[in-house]
Amino acid sequence: MNTSQNLRGRNVCFRITDVSLPEPNEVLAYLYGRDLLHGQVTDLTDSGGASEAFAVIYVKELACNVVVATKHLQEVSGTVDLTRVNERLLA
Repeated sequence: MNTSQNLRGRNVCFRITDVSLPEPNEVLAYLYGRDLLHGQVTDLTDSGGASEAFAVIYVKELACNVVVATKHLQEVSGTVDLTRVNERLLA
């Protein structure tokens, strides 16, 4: 690896997980926080006395479940081939 003197002014690449400041989660939220994910609801919480219910959603591209408040979900008709859609929500 080059010394820092040799790197000054050069374009470089690096993994998000290698970022020290700000936290990698902040970088991801800034870059992708408004992207839409698609998945299939596999379970719902019993909201009971809570003000809102949550859905357990399997996201194929992530190969895991995520938990999202149902008030943030938008139903999609038909089958979705893409798990993550690179379109931004309109503010």
